Amino acid sequence: MHQRIVHWTAPTLTAILLAAGLAGCTPASSADPSASSDGSAALTGAQAAEFLSLSDEDSDSSFDPDSTTKITLSGTGASVSGTDASVSGNTVVISSAGSYLLEGTLTDGQILILANKSDTVRLILNGASVTSSTGAAINGQQAGKIIVTLAEGSENTLCDGTGYADGDDAPTGTLYAKNDLTINGSGSLTVTGNCNNGIAAKDHLIITGGTIRVTAVGNGIRGKDSVTITDGSLTVDAQEDGIKSANDTDPSKGWVRITGGTIDIVSGDDGVHADGTLAVTGGETTVTHSYEGIEGQSIAISGGIVDVTAADDGLNAAGGSDASSMNGRPGQNMFTPEEDVSIEISGGTVIVDAGGDGIDSNGDLTFSGGIVLVNGPADNGNAALDSNGTMTVNGGTIAAAGSSGMVENPSAGTQPCAAFYFTQAQEAGTPVHLLAEDGTVLLSFAPQNQYSYIIFSSEALTESMTVSVAAGGTISGGNADNGLTTGGTLSGASILQTFTLSDVTTAYSENGAVSGDMGAMGGGGFGGGKGNPGRP
Repeated sequence: MHQRIVHWTAPTLTAILLAAGLAGCTPASSADPSASSDGSAALTGAQAAEFLSLSDEDSDSSFDPDSTTKITLSGTGASVSGTDASVSGNTVVISSAGSYLLEGTLTDGQILILANKSDTVRLILNGASVTSSTGAAINGQQAGKIIVTLAEGSENTLCDGTGYADGDDAPTGTLYAKNDLTINGSGSLTVTGNCNNGIAAKDHLIITGGTIRVTAVGNGIRGKDSVTITDGSLTVDAQEDGIKSANDTDPSKGWVRITGGTIDIVSGDDGVHADGTLAVTGGETTVTHSYEGIEGQSIAISGGIVDVTAADDGLNAAGGSDASSMNGRPGQNMFTPEEDVSIEISGGTVIVDAGGDGIDSNGDLTFSGGIVLVNGPADNGNAALDSNGTMTVNGGTIAAAGSSGMVENPSAGTQPCAAFYFTQAQEAGTPVHLLAEDGTVLLSFAPQNQYSYIIFSSEALTESMTVSVAAGGTISGGNADNGLTTGGTLSGASILQTFTLSDVTTAYSENGAVSGDMGAMGGGGFGGGKGNPGRP
């Protein structure tokens, strides 16, 4: 929403339904070449200095069974073959650096790591199932780094209790590390968080492989300092944020980087949240249900596929620290606008289905590449595209539709935009076409929500070009994907307006040119103009 200082949210029905089913657990039987391959180009200032370079051990899942300490889990106990691990009742204690192979089932117990602060401890899960009724299944209290390797072909499960002991040393997730945590390998891991988070690291969290399924009453995956995902298949059901990084004491931390993998998120709050920069350079990230889909102080998308469905904003950039679940209500976030707030899309494919603003930046909003499709809001208190700073279009393909009551059109850039306002709301799925003077389809879009405004832009548009907006008809040929069609020939359509593109944004309605003096009008009225924000 426009000029929002405090953002209050509420838990969704889906979140409530998910929470009701979390108590039990059962063991589970295309990037832009001009962008940095690791996403570091998206990080600026203090965050760039803190940016992690992955080490070989983060992705190396090989191990020698003969040189590992073997831990066999059985009922409420375990046995150890090797050094630096012991069993105390139903707790397995690991006390030193090394590799530890875990197999079998611990029905009510815990893996506790108490190594030296500089030690690297590797846990190799090879058909391991750990359930704890009183705390975290894996409790990494002290080490330099914990690496969890999912052995090839293995199925592993972790499940925690519904309540933990309080205190600074208390774990905050089923799989918990009070230091850096890496997950790699090609096996599978199912994590159920009945108390708080599913997977949590107090420092940096890195995922480079595996098939990982997380269900949690808190956040699904959380790294306090950062979250990096380079590969793997992740499915997250969370009552709060799906993937989150939040550090309210160090401005250089609290960032999320996604460079690969396949991610599917259902969340009661944000799909992916970063207090700092959120950088996506590759992979497939799908948020199938959320309050806000992608949220961070700044968002940079240069590759991959991002597909988000949100009850409120699809993409939201706002400064300040997140205060999720304030007053006991999941989904309540508060952001105070600050400097260095921005959204930049320079590559990849971004698809948004939003009940609030489609793409909302409390700072600048810049498009310079990629494909952006926005199925925006039907209500006139929100907009398909929204920026409190400068909205710039220098490249990319854009088709964004929504209500016309609070429209903001791009006001800067080198690539022309064509905006069109309907006098009556159009039903969801109704296509609208932008045609060249010879009738060729430049862009055609069938928004999935009701709409009364649409804006088009692509490299096919040039200043002084004559275009037409048409409705109805049939397109033969062309390339169609996600409701967008480029190329082909349109027949049987009605021409609504024909006009010549100027620089930046040219706006027309069914009744003629739209000027900035028209302001913003509710109820399917017009807003905006040639590069003019159409807000009252």
